[in-house]
Amino acid sequence: MESWTSAVAYWPTTKQDDFVSKYGTGDHGALDASSQNFATFTSDWKLGIQFYDPGQFSASAASGLLNNNWGYFMFIELQGGGVSHARLAYDVADANLRAMEPATTGSDYIVGPASGLKKIMILSPAITNT
Repeated sequence: MESWTSAVAYWPTTKQDDFVSKYGTGDHGALDASSQNFATFTSDWKLGIQFYDPGQFSASAASGLLNNNWGYFMFIELQGGGVSHARLAYDVADANLRAMEPATTGSDYIVGPASGLKKIMILSPAITNT
């Protein structure tokens, strides 16, 4: 989210520590998606939610989310054992999803087929939950 607020002009730039202090619930201030804090987070930032099972998210679905006035979306991928990881998607090229990688252990970006993602939750202002 810190990256998103830095890249997108319609939200105030907000530091990760501010997100952690307001919404953090898990170890090291992680945001537990089953918590009330998560519901407050999505409401405060006006984020809709979509879910996809492994292999079901497509490059065309990603393009649909990117080709609107927002231009970005966050996806949270379940990595196993109750661990998940959030990234910020910004482009689809040659059927490959491109996303910012916040982890400090490797590249700042990932590139790969959208269908290669595991179970994911997508957060975006472009999604309208009814």
